[in-house]
Amino acid sequence: MKNSVHLQNIPDLSFIKSDQDLVKNMDLVRNICSIALFIRDKYKLRVRLPLANLKIIGNRSEEIIDYLDIIKDRQYTLQADSIARRSAQTAMYYILHVLVRILSPILSFTADEIWDFMPDFNPEFSSDITKNTVFCNNWLDLSDYLQGVENSNKNSFSDDNWLKLIELRENINVNLEKTRNCGKIGSALEADLIFYAKGDLFNLLKQLESELRFVFITSDAKLEEYAKSSSVADNELIKLNDDCNLVIKVSESLKCVRCWQHRDSVGKDEKHSKLCDRCIENIEGSGEKRLYV
Repeated sequence: MKNSVHLQNIPDLSFIKSDQDLVKNMDLVRNICSIALFIRDKYKLRVRLPLANLKIIGNRSEEIIDYLDIIKDRQYTLQADSIARRSAQTAMYYILHVLVRILSPILSFTADEIWDFMPDFNPEFSSDITKNTVFCNNWLDLSDYLQGVENSNKNSFSDDNWLKLIELRENINVNLEKTRNCGKIGSALEADLIFYAKGDLFNLLKQLESELRFVFITSDAKLEEYAKSSSVADNELIKLNDDCNLVIKVSESLKCVRCWQHRDSVGKDEKHSKLCDRCIENIEGSGEKRLYV
């Protein structure tokens, strides 16, 4: 279990920003459920079970889909014991701990079966978790831990900026789909992006510049000053908003057979002629480092 499910040495204070943001929001869900249970107990409210239906409404419900898409590259291509890969697994493991408790009063047998298959949580982090059944366990509270992560992560940026990035991703996905429908690309990994941005958005994209392609799941993503977009042909330029224009180009690079990205470095290594330099580093080197995604 060392590398496959969760960080062996939790707490580790090494969450990647996207993982940290998702876990923090799931901890908010836990808090809301705790408050609801407290109110029910205080006023002796009765809840009829089983429920006819259960509906969860939130203004960020689509974010989990974006997150799952973004972390696929980390899970499939990074070294098994890399911090970035294990950080994503830790986030998903905590989400599972919260969801299985939420579901337990509604889908009792299913929740208990899930609990049986869940790996043991590190006892040094939370010694009050019992393995026997989900019904004998309280909420897993990560509030203090998450605060420590946030205070120690100097590479982090605000939640508002992260939301701006997700909104931008949705806009770009629409334009990538249009490009695909035109027959220019088969998938987003066949595309290279060029951003022409200014102001706060330029600063945001600049902070993530080396990892932008992982956010948008393209083979490359470059950032240029907004003024340079004036030299781009009108039929190539896509206006995303007042602060950003976009150009989508079909990648001319060879495809890496391991990560499926089209990179200039493919074919330049005699020993691994079909791999990009990033995959070679993850196979034979110390592994790539991630800060945000």
